[in-house]
Amino acid sequence: MLRRHRLASLAIAAFLVAGLAAPVAAAPTWTTPVTATGTAGWGGVQSVVAKDGTVIIVRAVGVGGTTNRLEARVRAPGANRFRSIAQSPEGDFLGLTSLVASPDGDGWAATTADGPAGVAGIRLWRIDVTARRWVPAGRPFRGAVERDYRLSTASLTRAGDGTFTIAGIAAPKSPPAGDPVYRIVVATGRAGGSFATRFLTSADVHATTPGIAGNARGEIVVPFIQGYDLAEMTPRVAIRSASGRWRTITLGPAGDSQRIRAAIGPDGTVGVTWLAPANAPFTEVELVTLGAGCGTSCIATHTLATGLPAKDQIAVAVEADGDVLAGWVQPDGSATRIWLAHADGGVPAPQVVSEDGRKVRLSGLVPIGGSRIGMIGVLFTTGFDGLGLRYWPVRNGTAGSMVTLTGSEAADGAVNNEQLGFAKGLGTITWMRGTYPATTISVTDQRR
Repeated sequence: MLRRHRLASLAIAAFLVAGLAAPVAAAPTWTTPVTATGTAGWGGVQSVVAKDGTVIIVRAVGVGGTTNRLEARVRAPGANRFRSIAQSPEGDFLGLTSLVASPDGDGWAATTADGPAGVAGIRLWRIDVTARRWVPAGRPFRGAVERDYRLSTASLTRAGDGTFTIAGIAAPKSPPAGDPVYRIVVATGRAGGSFATRFLTSADVHATTPGIAGNARGEIVVPFIQGYDLAEMTPRVAIRSASGRWRTITLGPAGDSQRIRAAIGPDGTVGVTWLAPANAPFTEVELVTLGAGCGTSCIATHTLATGLPAKDQIAVAVEADGDVLAGWVQPDGSATRIWLAHADGGVPAPQVVSEDGRKVRLSGLVPIGGSRIGMIGVLFTTGFDGLGLRYWPVRNGTAGSMVTLTGSEAADGAVNNEQLGFAKGLGTITWMRGTYPATTISVTDQRR
């Protein structure tokens, strides 16, 4: 009898403890989309979400002849309206190529231009959201690099200590005979200070499509395609350690690469994905993971999908624990569908995500924190009539239920230029709504 009473007491205690346990937090919901103030006629924008929740939207717009001007709109944390940033820079063929944010909410932009002298080449700008003005923040490439090469396609990342690294293409102003030779060049330094530059490729090798990704520790990955002819195109990455040492790694054979993408996690794990072969149709999706803090012995190579039908629209992200998630799109009859593969130390098992009978555009995979990643895309009918913007929460490599954010193109306007960012675990999405020039920038946010 004593044992029965004791068991009953334990059951009651367990019930009481369970009753006192914290309730499971409800999934955040998305707000009704609104128009960002002052964005009528805007298109081709870049947006970024700072850690404090500040949202910055930037565009380049022609103002006459070959002169372009950069314009920005900023929304402070908790605010409803976007404010304009004054003193916009102007220049010949001035273009915004990359945009990041610092934790305090300021934006940082990398630009390219032909002139005038004040903005020629690749420049770094600070978008001071408090003073609401653009501030010149540095000329990363100087001396022989700027004198002998035409610089373009700048990609920017910022480390936790405020150090910036910019990767770009350097085309010689006096090119050699024969095939073009573009080089990959990087510069690392602080805003307003000096930058250390280095070439990642040699003077006799053609290389293109450099991207860049970095983490708070200052570890950086720059993926690129080396080779001019299709048979020469080789997937490579240059990786910078937190101490500043660079190393370049060849990831696949010649003739095996197009559309390369890379990401790096907080611990330094690198994920790289590309389409193969170099000559279309692209029938394979390749993924390489490089373990944190080790050399080539930690490289794992996976062929995620092979054979017809052709693959397209790749993306990659690294979770906080070092797992890597790759995504791509491939046909399914007359439709197309998103596929995901989660590399967690074993062999990734690809899974189909988006609904059948539709076409889809994969727009991005963005880490949220922990094992969570956000994914956005746009659905279409098989006749390419727009069906609207969609969001998928992904946890431990498995996609959750699809969230419909906008309706059909006829009802809610066309969706283009969609971009996703997170602050404090909650997402913000911006996109161009409508058909240019009758466009605006729409915004939706997650709320708890």
